[in-house]
Amino acid sequence: ELVALDDAMSTILWTLYFIKAEERIASLKAQLKTAKNDGLTVKERQRLRNQVSAQQSRIKRKGEAMYLNEIV
Repeated sequence: ELVALDDAMSTILWTLYFIKAEERIASLKAQLKTAKNDGLTVKERQRLRNQVSAQQSRIKRKGEAMYLNEIV
């Protein structure tokens, strides 16, 4: 019973993490769409692209870890 609760809690936390991360990615992408017109430098736009990429990598890595933990 405790294992089931622990699994449920892990799933809920993962879902919350995923939702927040997706919101952050969407926000960064929205900034990038208007970045050139907003006067951001090339360096600043590159930083935004890197942040999107890093966030996507974190989601992927965390998802893989969750999957592997379910198997074991």
